[in-house]
Amino acid sequence: GSARALSVAAPARRVAVGSKHAIIVTETGAVYGMGWNLYGTLGLGHCEDVDSPTLISSLERAGVDVVDACCGSNFSILLSSTGDAYACGSNTDGALGLGPNAPPSTSTPTLIDVPDDVSWRRLRCGASHVVATSTSGALYLWGSNAHGQCDADVTTHPIVHAPTRARSFAEHPSKVVVGRWHATAVVGNRPIP
Repeated sequence: GSARALSVAAPARRVAVGSKHAIIVTETGAVYGMGWNLYGTLGLGHCEDVDSPTLISSLERAGVDVVDACCGSNFSILLSSTGDAYACGSNTDGALGLGPNAPPSTSTPTLIDVPDDVSWRRLRCGASHVVATSTSGALYLWGSNAHGQCDADVTTHPIVHAPTRARSFAEHPSKVVVGRWHATAVVGNRPIP
């Protein structure tokens, strides 16, 4: 294809992309989805593809201001200004973080349940896992653990169904980078060259 201009109602703050879909977060807290939507990946309340940015109206109606987003292969995670996270799309390998009894997919952004003392500062997606930094600086992971990317024993926990605090990080990471099947964290107070 060729490049084309897209428009949304306010300047974009963040654009996140998955395998075949994109989420656009505006400076006003509105969020738009476009692209592949087979599993409800865009959070629009249906599973039909859309070829231009479409407002995720359920969040706007609920008064949720979105400040960030990340996309996996076939799911999206949205971060609100109050530190809540909402998930939509395919729950294959527990990628939505909605627990072991969650449906296989959801087309409406669904609040990820966490203890009252946990709120999110940053979320990053791999192909089918999520790494989240809490406002206290702790690292949490969920989703596919097939390669140990969720910091759990692969033989007993091939899937981590809900946000679980990382075992391997006594210190809070200063930087986290997430790839398709891994996560890397920078810890300690040594200056980065």
